[in-house]
Amino acid sequence: MKVLIISHMYPSSTHPVYGTFVHEQVKELIRQGCEVRVISPIKSTPFPINLLNEKWREFSEIPKTDVRDGVKIYHPRYLSLPRNILFERNGDHMYKGIKHLVNEVKQDFDFDVIHAHVALPDGVAANLVSKDLGVPYVVTIHGEDFFKSIHLNDKAKSLIENTMNQAAKVILVSERLNKINQTHLQVPDEKIKVIHNGINELFLERCENAKTYFPPGKTRILSVCHLVVRKGIEFNLRALSKLGHRNFHYIIAGDGPERDALTQLTKELDLEGNVEFLGAVKPEVVKELMEESEVFSLPSWNEAFGVVYIEAMASGNAVIGCIGEGVEEIITVNEEGLLVPSKETDTLTEAFEYLIENPAIRTQMGMRAVNKVNDQFTWKKNVSEIINVYEGLPNVKVI
Repeated sequence: MKVLIISHMYPSSTHPVYGTFVHEQVKELIRQGCEVRVISPIKSTPFPINLLNEKWREFSEIPKTDVRDGVKIYHPRYLSLPRNILFERNGDHMYKGIKHLVNEVKQDFDFDVIHAHVALPDGVAANLVSKDLGVPYVVTIHGEDFFKSIHLNDKAKSLIENTMNQAAKVILVSERLNKINQTHLQVPDEKIKVIHNGINELFLERCENAKTYFPPGKTRILSVCHLVVRKGIEFNLRALSKLGHRNFHYIIAGDGPERDALTQLTKELDLEGNVEFLGAVKPEVVKELMEESEVFSLPSWNEAFGVVYIEAMASGNAVIGCIGEGVEEIITVNEEGLLVPSKETDTLTEAFEYLIENPAIRTQMGMRAVNKVNDQFTWKKNVSEIINVYEGLPNVKVI
């Protein structure tokens, strides 16, 4: 079976970890017998913004073609304006930016199915390509479509709903997204298939000769995320400051717009001796950190699934997440971790206290977490289900 992936989320020379979950899925598709090509469109904005703004300048430096782990990747450009101005038009802009390339690819690579990641803009473009070529398309919703894009304006919401309704199949990465669909969009159940994301093989293996990051003698707590408000790091800090002791060391790996404010809050809460900001780190370092940590806490909200939770679980961490978020589908309370209300400090403090004061329980949670990940959250399982979706589409060749 030949598959064309359309995803603006994909690792590149200037953004090597962006969309790594799509690349991991692509590699597993190939391992399971599919042939795959990837079109990863890159935003382009008019002069002089593309030269004066660092983010847009980095986009312009991405090469037009690339090969990553043996996967051929194309990076055509499409018009996109800063700050989501006229965002609802990005699907049409993406289609115009890729349609000639798609036709060229089709000549040498007669793909059977198109798989787009996110409805707007990628799914909108895939829908138009599908109509041009008569090839069915599948769209995966990862979260941004539902948490952000449908709320931008009525046009964006309508485009997302139409893209889902016209797809041969819609894959959602969590049941939580399906609840949002049923409330806000009402795409029929027969269109929907929930398939959880998987985990990078790196996190399923044990580290050899790993570096030590945590000081001895204290409970080792970790967060890994982009430092934005909704990740809840502020609540971790406030909750830890309310403990009656300082028998912990908390490492925060990641960067983002909230870093300065969180660093200042750490000082105000007198936690400087117990909290460490590492900044952005490579996946290999994340794995080493998770191998050494004992508790992984990310009390975030608007979280569709959260691959980082299963990465931490695969390394034997007891996990703290939030009630009502995608993590509810990952951990069972008191089995692999604990769930707390979002944006609330007191219960989070109690969760930290419980795990710090009960090392045997957190170790047992970590052991159960490893087993659950190996049973339920691998890319092998994810892709097996996706191939079943492909094979159920009309006029698609079965592997």
